Amino acid sequence: MRSLGQVVRRGNIWYIRFRYRGRHYRESSGSTRRSIAVALLRQRTSEAVEGRIIGPEADRVTFDDLVKLIETDYRNNARKSTRDMLGRVKHLRVAFGKHRAIDITHRILLAYVEKRRAAGAKPATIRYEIVVLGRAFTLAVQAGMLAIKPPLPTIKVRNTRTGFFEADEITRVLAALPEDLRPVIESVGGHVKPRDSDAPISAWFLPAHFFFCRHESASMSRV
Repeated sequence: MRSLGQVVRRGNIWYIRFRYRGRHYRESSGSTRRSIAVALLRQRTSEAVEGRIIGPEADRVTFDDLVKLIETDYRNNARKSTRDMLGRVKHLRVAFGKHRAIDITHRILLAYVEKRRAAGAKPATIRYEIVVLGRAFTLAVQAGMLAIKPPLPTIKVRNTRTGFFEADEITRVLAALPEDLRPVIESVGGHVKPRDSDAPISAWFLPAHFFFCRHESASMSRV
């Protein structure tokens, strides 16, 4: 067992010793049987190979420990979104409240995403929940409580507005824009009235989000 570590007896109880990333660990098997200690040593070795171990402490890190870390992080940074974060944690707790941190794997997270989708949750909502959990894992790694965090599922969110402005809507939007921005809007490509066109305003069409993006950019440039 020297290549993996050691099993040693102290009194009637067997302990294991092993080294991981230059650090030495000792852990009690809690048993008077040597075979139990050997099995524990092999388990720790397997976890080390997978990068899932920091030591015996990692086994005891729970979902609630992760939540405490992110709550403290939000509180220390006076984040205004704390209430929203706690709402996301509420959904996460239903799924992971009884899990150890090291048991929350990528496969389990994928199953969570599918379950939330089936329950009617929007992609943006699910993504935010996963981001919150990912942040909690990052804090645990930074605190030396875990070695790594699991890969997070990728959730695509399509927020681009699809619809078009009608004539009266374009008129109102142009009227609300700064005068120096109106020529820019009138001269852009696409289904927009060219400045020298005789087409009636009813022929103008432009994606709704364009106006808001352009207007927001113009406002920001004046800050």
